[in-house]
Amino acid sequence: NISFEDFKEISKKIRSEVDIDKICILLKELIFKIDKSIDSSNCLLAVRSILENERYLKFYKKMDRNDLQLMTIYKAKGLEFKIVIHIGMEQWTFPSKSKDSNQNWVFKDASGDKNLHYVAITRAEKICYLVSMSKRVTKSDDKYYEKDATVSEFLKIERMNKHIIDLGEL
Repeated sequence: NISFEDFKEISKKIRSEVDIDKICILLKELIFKIDKSIDSSNCLLAVRSILENERYLKFYKKMDRNDLQLMTIYKAKGLEFKIVIHIGMEQWTFPSKSKDSNQNWVFKDASGDKNLHYVAITRAEKICYLVSMSKRVTKSDDKYYEKDATVSEFLKIERMNKHIIDLGEL
């Protein structure tokens, strides 16, 4: 077994080490101290492959506080940002619609989309940009078509109008 202090000490060495071989040695030591019966070879191969590949390594590097983060609304749940840019604020896109059995256009999940919209706009600490496009793409018969777009119903909510500033086309 390993004490918490030993764990912290080895972890600190791993975080400050830049040599891949030394990182693997420290990691092997840590795994061995946690449980002597664990075969660490697969773990060390995975760590080495990540550390030797810059593209994979980017996923594990700490972000700079000024980096732009792209994520779904689901992933943003529970997080806060100074500025949020909420895209896809066109009719049909958000909230989404589909045809019912009578071929009428209906909201797929109006309540769920409303809750998602609430999550998106409340992630912003200072300002939230709601972005709608003048064109949208639709698919029919395995072909893509460009259509004129209209703004989402969520941008037409009466109580929100006093908070929305139209920046026009950029």
